[in-house]
Amino acid sequence: MAYWTTQVIHVAAKFGIADILASPATAVEVAARAGLDRDSTQRLLRACVSLGLASIDENERYSSTALLATLCIGVTGSLRGFAVSQAAPGHWLPWGKFPEVIRSGKRQTLEVLGEEIWGYYVRARDEAAAFSEGMRGLTVVLGEEAASVIHVGAGEIVADIGGANGALAHAFLKSNPDARRIVFDRPNITSDAARRAGLTDRLGVVEGDFFQACPTADI
Repeated sequence: MAYWTTQVIHVAAKFGIADILASPATAVEVAARAGLDRDSTQRLLRACVSLGLASIDENERYSSTALLATLCIGVTGSLRGFAVSQAAPGHWLPWGKFPEVIRSGKRQTLEVLGEEIWGYYVRARDEAAAFSEGMRGLTVVLGEEAASVIHVGAGEIVADIGGANGALAHAFLKSNPDARRIVFDRPNITSDAARRAGLTDRLGVVEGDFFQACPTADI
C-alpha cells in the first residue's frame, strides 16, 4: 500500500500544505487557505501526522515537520516539484501498466498517454512545469559542487543537455565566469530558463530534441 503514501505526499505538495503549516493551523484554516474540503483536509492532515509529515497539538493545530518542509516552494533543494510530477497522470498512469511491460517487454507510455511523455508535456503544461521544478530541486543540491570540481577553460562552451531551467548552467556560470553556457532542451521547457535572472551573453538558451541532435560544445 505504499502508493497510498505516494498520493498523500503528492497532494500535500500540490496544495502547498508545507508552506501553510510553516505556522500552526487547524484543519479548517488549512482548508480555507488552500481552497479544499474541510473534512477531506482533516483526514489528509491526520494521514500526514501518521507519516511524520506533520504534528498536532492539544488545540488540534497542525504544524509542519522537517520532513514536510522539504516540499516547501522556493527553498533550495525542494522536492515539491518531484512529488507533484511523479504522482501526476503523465508518470502515474503508465506505471499502472507495469505488469504489461514485464509480460510483453514493451513500454506502455504510448498506449496510456497516446504519445511519449515529452510530447504529453507540451499539452500538460502544469505537469511539465512541476517536472522541471523537480529537476531543478535535485540539481541545485549538487550543482555548485559539480561546478567547483569540473575544470572549464576560459572561452570554452559548456552545454547542459536537457538542462531544463538552467540550474546547473547557472552554477557553472558562477564558478567559471569566463566560459559560455548553453541550456539545451525542448521549446516548452527552455522558456523557463529564459525567464530566470542572470542570463547574459555568456548563457544562452537553445531549443531542440536531444534524441535528434545536440549543439556543439567543448563540454
